Amino acid sequence: GVISPNTSQLYNSGTVVPIKIIPNKDYTFSSWSGPVASTNSATTTVIISGPTTVTANLTGLPLLNAAIGTTKSGTANARLWSITLTNSGKGVAQSAKVDSLNLTQTFGAACTPVVKTSLPTMGDIAVGASATRNATIDFSTCAATARFTAVVTYSAVNGGGGSKTYVNQFR
Repeated sequence: GVISPNTSQLYNSGTVVPIKIIPNKDYTFSSWSGPVASTNSATTTVIISGPTTVTANLTGLPLLNAAIGTTKSGTANARLWSITLTNSGKGVAQSAKVDSLNLTQTFGAACTPVVKTSLPTMGDIAVGASATRNATIDFSTCAATARFTAVVTYSAVNGGGGSKTYVNQFR
């Protein structure tokens, strides 16, 4: 990140210096270490009383990505679709989960698939790690040739969520 103002500047004793941290895009502000007025605010002040060191403490953010497995299993009324969340960010994805799975039919006789189970909770996902869980979908009203666009939305309590669209998905 970048601390403002320039940290190499000299100040007279007793000067109140406003400071702020602008974290790089993959990080978030956690706290300050050193003699600041407010340790938990990204914008604060320092009263100079001699040589002073202040450190901005930053936390890496997660960056999640979703994938739907290419192999689906089970009967038409209890089809298992695997969903994988992968964290390629700078911090652990805390309490990662699939928020929604929306299916829009794009080919075949009209049908209405139903997601039968609660959407997967993945738990904490470490940096560079993945978690895979199944969603159970009832396709009993759909022909075997039916195709769908699937939109998966996902999140973690500390950020890094998003959505991914998959086209031409079969039941």
